[in-house]
Formats: sequence, C-alpha cells, structure tokens
Amino acid sequence: YALYPEGFYKALHTISTLNKPIYVTENGVADRGDTIRTLFINRYLYALKMALKDGIDIRGYFYWTLMDNFEWAEGYDMKFGLYEVDFKTQKRSLRKSSKLFSEIVKRRGADERGYIVDIGDNAPDFTMEFTTREKVSLSELRGQVVVLQFTASWCSVCRKEMPHLEKDVWQAFKDKGVILIGIDRDEPFTAIDEERGFYGTSNNFMYDDPGDWLGPKSNDLWKPVIGAVNGMACGGAFYFLGECDILIAADHATFFDPHVSYGMPAIYEPMSMLNKMPFGEVMRMSLTGNSERISAETALRMGLVTEVVASSELKSKAEELATSIAESPPSAVQGTLRAIWAARDLGRLGGRSIAPSLLSTAMDSEVIRKGADDFSSGKRKEPRLR
Repeated sequence: YALYPEGFYKALHTISTLNKPIYVTENGVADRGDTIRTLFINRYLYALKMALKDGIDIRGYFYWTLMDNFEWAEGYDMKFGLYEVDFKTQKRSLRKSSKLFSEIVKRRGADERGYIVDIGDNAPDFTMEFTTREKVSLSELRGQVVVLQFTASWCSVCRKEMPHLEKDVWQAFKDKGVILIGIDRDEPFTAIDEERGFYGTSNNFMYDDPGDWLGPKSNDLWKPVIGAVNGMACGGAFYFLGECDILIAADHATFFDPHVSYGMPAIYEPMSMLNKMPFGEVMRMSLTGNSERISAETALRMGLVTEVVASSELKSKAEELATSIAESPPSAVQGTLRAIWAARDLGRLGGRSIAPSLLSTAMDSEVIRKGADDFSSGKRKEPRLR
C-alpha cells in the first residue's frame, strides 16, 4: 500500500466544495506483517486534523476496520483490522500497531507533530548511499536546501511525484543550493548486485518499467505525434517510436536492438515495437542484436515507417505532414486517433465496445455543419500521392 496522506487531505478539501457534512467511512490499510499500520494511523489522522483546522465540516471518521474481515475479492487474506481475529477460535487481539489509534482518540485532537518537522527543528542525521555507491550523511549537507523524497517502485504516487519534483523543483532551483534526493530505503541498486533484485524494484514481481515515463501515450499526450528518424534508432529509442502515430525516416536511417549482444534480455522495447513491425521482424531484430541493422528501405517495406526521404528533406516532410493533419478540426482528429489506439490496445471487439463513447465525445455539431458546408461547396484540396 502506498501511504499518501496528502491525497487524503486534498480529497477532503475537494469533497468540502459540496458544502455537506463529511463522514469518512472507510480509511485504513491491510498490514499482515503489522509493520506500517502505526505510521498510517499517525499520518492520516494528522492529515484529518489539518483538514479540520482548515475549517472543513468533518463529522466523523471510521477506521477500516475494527476487526479482520472478509473481503469480496481477497477473502480473509487482507488484514485490515485494528484487532487481529483468529478465525478458528474467534479470538480477538488488539494489534500492537493499533495502540496508537487508541491513544489518539482518547485525547483531544490528533498528534500535534504527525509526520511534519516544525520550522526550527533539527532534522535527524542519517547516512544515504547513492547509486554511485557514495555515502553521504545529512549533516554534511547542512546550509543547503535539501528535499528528501521518500519513494518506492511499488508506489504509483511516488513514480508520478519524482518527475514533477525533478522538473519543477530541482531543475528550477539547482543553481541556488537546492538538492533533491530520492530515497528508497530497502531496494537494491542494480540487476548485477548479488541479491536477485532488478533495478528500481522492491521484489521481482513488482517491476515498474522506467520506460513508463518516456513515451507520449504513457504521458497522456494524445495529440498526433510524428516521429522523424534521422540516423540510428536502437534500444531505448523504441519506447518513443512504439508510441508515435506516424513514423518517417531519412534514407540513411537504421534500426536495431543491441540488448542480447550485451547479455541483457530485450523485454519492453520489442513489446512496444510489435505495434509497428510484423512478429517475425521484431523477433529477428531482437535476437540478432548488434549483428544486423534494418535499413530505411527495409523499414519501409515492413511497415515500420511510412515514408523514406533524403536527410535534407526530413524536417520539411515532417512539417508538411503536421500541417496537413492540423488543417482538420481537432475534435475529429483526436477522436480518430483515440479510436485507432483503442482498437489496437483492446482488440477489435474491445475497441468497438467503447466506440459509441468516443464518437459522442468527438462529435461537435458546429464542426459537423461546417464540414457539410465545405463538402457541398465542391471545393477540394489537390491531394499528393505517395
């Protein structure tokens, strides 16, 4: 479970706009090992207290749950209860981690400190080991502005926060003494460490591909993307190419995937390229590694790119394509784009199941009327052949 009390606090503010009394009816964490419940309670009740201080009309809070319960999807495996239940004997025992909840509700107001260090407090000193293997103590950074972002590969919120912090905090203020450090206390560094963990993972069944942050579609960019390949495209480049809508190439462009040549399995890149290339071509490229290059003409033949031009014409050809697409109404263009990707991702029947929603969303009555008038006028743009 990701701990994100800031989200809970923001949700309370959002709901308060309805101008209705608020009762929090389900807030808790499944913690079989009884290791994070205390931290959860401390942080979330602090967020609740801050919302109350802000004047939000919160009438009640119900922790989920009082006792271990039966979950519809997970059965008895998820241990949410403040009280542990032995389902054979029906004995109920207060968990050690739950004692804090009892202490807080018995006194007036939530924990005054929570997880926020007050201004003027000394931060506790500890040692960090960077991915470079360099070890630095927090006390060595005294006098600088240090942002410590505690994160984990299994935390979806953390993975979204880090790019934001890097762009809006570190890049903006790195020349003014700001240091941004992402901390994940227990995860291994690389796949070549003796412990069998992958880079950026908490265990082998929770791998979060860093490429999820790279491609246009992965970042919810649904404007048409034209990729113009001018030179060599290999390996990680396929994260981008696999999510482009139209690919063109210069006549000297080449494509290959060197992973296996250096002892690394090619996983995510060939998966992405199955959208652009026939199965056999993806397999051959991935297995031959450094031994072969796909030429621009071969890429055209297999459908990887839609056009090959001279290097000097590549930029102008991309601009020409972009201009011709931009001439059409944005609602029609984006609706078409989303429909084609939906059919590719969901299959023909899955795509058709959401087609009515896409159609109704993309239809604009004024645009349709203008389109009908343009058609009736008899004026036609001279098309180009390719």
